[in-house]
Amino acid sequence: PRQNNPLGPSSSNCYYQFVDGGWEFNLGISNDKFSPLRSIDIDTNKKELEQGNIYTISSETSSNSLFAFYLLGGGLYGGYRTTDSYTGQLKITKLDKVNHIISGTFYFDAIRLNTGEIIKITEGRFDMQYNP
Repeated sequence: PRQNNPLGPSSSNCYYQFVDGGWEFNLGISNDKFSPLRSIDIDTNKKELEQGNIYTISSETSSNSLFAFYLLGGGLYGGYRTTDSYTGQLKITKLDKVNHIISGTFYFDAIRLNTGEIIKITEGRFDMQYNP
């Protein structure tokens, strides 16, 4: 995330938690360098992650899925989402469950459903202390 707004910082947050019988992961990254605010959100639904593995980012399904969004203005101005046709990859390069650290790289293509416009997110990386 990059900051351009003197009134407040860009932000990032991450959690990886065992909830209702499955692992939930969320990585949220915001950049206020542009107006409106731009955000990337990568989520899992009941999917356990392992260090060294590469996962396909695709559509949001009921369980064991990994999906992503690119949001404008926190979603107020619309956004883009991954689907079965517009996908990407998440690679977990480090997962330390004792110290709650997760690192990785990602890329994905996403579609704005109401217009059909495609956006490509490339060369994403993160190194975060997550909330357990």
